[in-house]
Amino acid sequence: MPKNNFIKPFIIIVMFFSFFSFSQEKKKIAVYFDFDKYEITPKAKSTLDSLISLANNSRAYTIRINAFTDSKGSKEYNLILANNRKKTISDYLIQNQLNFRRVSYSQLDDNLENMPDDLRRKAIIEIEYINSKIFSGKKGTQVTAGENDKVTVNEYFSAKEMIRDSKFAIDDKEQIIRSDGMITICNDTAILDETGNFYIVEMPSRQGQVNTSMNVYTEITNDKGEKRWKQTEIKLDFDSIKNRYIFKIPIESKGCISLNVDCQVLKDYEKIVYISTQNMYDNVEVRDAKNKLLFSAFRDNGRRINQYVFLTRTSVETRNMIFYGFEGKKKTVLHLRDFGFEEVKKEEENLVKEYYTESLNYNNAAVNNNKNLNIEKKGFFPWIKRVFTGKRTYITINNKQQTT
Repeated sequence: MPKNNFIKPFIIIVMFFSFFSFSQEKKKIAVYFDFDKYEITPKAKSTLDSLISLANNSRAYTIRINAFTDSKGSKEYNLILANNRKKTISDYLIQNQLNFRRVSYSQLDDNLENMPDDLRRKAIIEIEYINSKIFSGKKGTQVTAGENDKVTVNEYFSAKEMIRDSKFAIDDKEQIIRSDGMITICNDTAILDETGNFYIVEMPSRQGQVNTSMNVYTEITNDKGEKRWKQTEIKLDFDSIKNRYIFKIPIESKGCISLNVDCQVLKDYEKIVYISTQNMYDNVEVRDAKNKLLFSAFRDNGRRINQYVFLTRTSVETRNMIFYGFEGKKKTVLHLRDFGFEEVKKEEENLVKEYYTESLNYNNAAVNNNKNLNIEKKGFFPWIKRVFTGKRTYITINNKQQTT
């Protein structure tokens, strides 16, 4: 908003800051033109910018415009001039991102007979809007909706929360994407349409610092019935002081929508850690005393092993970390140093990939192609051998035994 917006009539200031106090409002605003002109003056621009801010921060709005001329000139000429003034204002509002379906011309009544000519060269703009109310999630997400709306906000900022509700950061092209937070917004309002209703979302960064490379994704279901994320055209703004992402989402019907502020893996997070387990766990975490892996996604890799994917910086020593997971209320603790391990680095991508596989003699082709998986042999004698020799006995898919 331009700085000169602070030099506007007091009624405009009151209008702009008081709209949260009422459920529905109607305001009339006047902007003035120079003699025989229809161009917007700097003072008129300041007033229109205030109107735009009001509309953008309202739950929904409609705007009607009428324009007038002074007493000079013919009736036919003044009609053309008045129409040009209406069109100029309408074009300015639409060019500044107001919904064109919400802006129209109208024959608003205004008695000008006793006014001097300089006060008759004006346009009257009426805005009717539904006021807003903020609904908050437990982790700090704020959704601005209508005062009479019923909105709930669920947030997913940790591995535990994401895995618990099957919110996995895999896009519709089956690529791992880096999430900076996921939310589900549910509304129970039936009076909605497609002509300008929207919610304003302010979501904190789970990393404590906004990333301007992020995009807004929405959750879809693919042909296999799997939940995936699809990038949207929603414009994302950034508040670097409060470290929050700000965006608008259109509301077309009551129900729920899941959103994800996400992007492809970035260079400052150069290590991808794949952890494969035989059992599927909820509430997964991987950490040591100082570090914690940033959760990204979960895959059921060919339904033979379950694979959890984490992103971390290359400076983090992953092999000394511990994997925590739950099967119901049963807690499982697994040391990554006891997993099968392989590191793959692609120099052209400057990307390190680490693979950890529970009770499997891991090789890269095994995880990617589900072939030649070697399952550790269980029982008393394999345990004795492991205790006294430090070697593990495996059974391959072909029942061929090998010891490592």
